[in-house]
Amino acid sequence: MKFGLFILGDHRDPSVSHKERLDQFMEQVELAESLGFDSVWFAEHHFTPYGLVGNTLTMAAAAAVRTERVRIGTGIVIVPFMHPLRLAEEASMVDVLSGGRLDLGLGRGYQPVEFRTLGENMEESQAKFDEALEVLDEAFAGKTFSHHGRHWSFDDVTVQPRPVQEPLPFRIAAASPPTFERLGRQRRRILTSPNFTPSDLVKSLNEKYLSAYAAAGPLDLDDIEIPMLKQVFVHRDPASALSIPREYSLAYFRLLGHLIAEEGEEHKGYEMYSKTKRHLETLTYEKLLADGVVFGTPDEVTEKMVQHWRDLHINYFLAWFDFGGIPREQALSSIELFAREVMPAVRSRAPGVSAATARVAEAGGGRPAERRTEGVAG
Repeated sequence: MKFGLFILGDHRDPSVSHKERLDQFMEQVELAESLGFDSVWFAEHHFTPYGLVGNTLTMAAAAAVRTERVRIGTGIVIVPFMHPLRLAEEASMVDVLSGGRLDLGLGRGYQPVEFRTLGENMEESQAKFDEALEVLDEAFAGKTFSHHGRHWSFDDVTVQPRPVQEPLPFRIAAASPPTFERLGRQRRRILTSPNFTPSDLVKSLNEKYLSAYAAAGPLDLDDIEIPMLKQVFVHRDPASALSIPREYSLAYFRLLGHLIAEEGEEHKGYEMYSKTKRHLETLTYEKLLADGVVFGTPDEVTEKMVQHWRDLHINYFLAWFDFGGIPREQALSSIELFAREVMPAVRSRAPGVSAATARVAEAGGGRPAERRTEGVAG
């Protein structure tokens, strides 16, 4: 099991300046480095308190100079808002500055206010995203190339500098069943954030991805990564572990419900977000505790992590501690307790892909290539 620390970058307290808040994000980055997290991740958002980070690659560069070991992820770059050649240049630069530690997470965005303010058509986002991926694949191949598409056209371009990692690793945001299957067939790595998705649906989506990935060719189980992003709060007192984060978690989901879709409007390709908005309007804390968040004592959180690994095929957990205006001291305390007690316990019990994950992958047609069985456990 790998562990990442996720930073949404929200700004809920007007008494805290933007500079102070950005300093707090870097404080968490340095803590992740010292405590043994495998990665840190930044989210891109615009124009609302939901997120201060308008450019995740800028944050990644800042994190690179403050760390030496931890991998640095964008979760995500909103691809339709950026020329793909500029994106390729900036990503390559961050990979060089970090010594080859960038994980480039990509998505098409979803908040209407962001698209409207930037003059982008939401209904064109999937087409722009798909074309941008074609450009990025060519850009990172290290050759001079030309492209003539619907949204971008250019001749004889070579992207500089060359990234340290070749090829530069992509991760693509996945939410719908067709996306999981398509990315599996393409052998693309994914990012997922099932904040209140029922566990049986999470399992089904992950198995669609695994089966498609396995059917695409020879399979090395060590290459399989199934990530999950969730809010986390750890406290030694069982009652406090549930009571302290309550108002902050609900505050986050209330704001998300306001921003995820606009009343009375539905955009092609985003129909599920209107349904999600309605669901958020009736979301209860009890529902969140059942399917959406990981709150509890170190032992309780460890058990939930192992259950996610065993039953849902998760082997890369992105833990999100700073949400909804939770006090800085509470977030930092939770990070430390999680890293010192939960992470070692989970790693000892969930050493690689689970036996269930291996069975699903092989049932999907995967042909093991140099399978390392010590990484597979029941």
